[in-house]
Amino acid sequence: MGHRRSIASIVFAVSLILTSAAVAYGGNPHFRSATAALGSPRLVINLVEVGLGSGATVNYIASAHVTGTARCVNGGDNKPSASNKNFSGELASTSTTQADASGKVTAAIILPAVPPSFCPAGQTAVVTTATFTNVTLTDTTNGVVANIAGTFVYTAH
Repeated sequence: MGHRRSIASIVFAVSLILTSAAVAYGGNPHFRSATAALGSPRLVINLVEVGLGSGATVNYIASAHVTGTARCVNGGDNKPSASNKNFSGELASTSTTQADASGKVTAAIILPAVPPSFCPAGQTAVVTTATFTNVTLTDTTNGVVANIAGTFVYTAH
């Protein structure tokens, strides 16, 4: 009887250790939340991902289809004679973040309204309108994807 009790105790201890290790090292990465909100004039993707290992390094890509209009302004705040320019295409931003001790990442990724090359060197884009659709957040380290529903429309005032 004592021998069976010892074996049962050992089996229980080993399963407790394995369960604890699984919790500490993650193993089920998933987004607890992935939302988007307009910034001025950009889209801010807020995320909470759990189920990661303690201290795990995670790579993210946030992407969207963006249609917008902007004008280019030079350093003297002068607007060159060119009219507003239109943009339509896919934009993406990347981020690398480290999970906390509990295997959770809380982060924000910024998607611009126009690509960095929209204006010539020495000029800054002033966005007048931007529409973000087909917003996707991807944890490329673990293959986790979240599609963020909605159409996000920015209009300058």
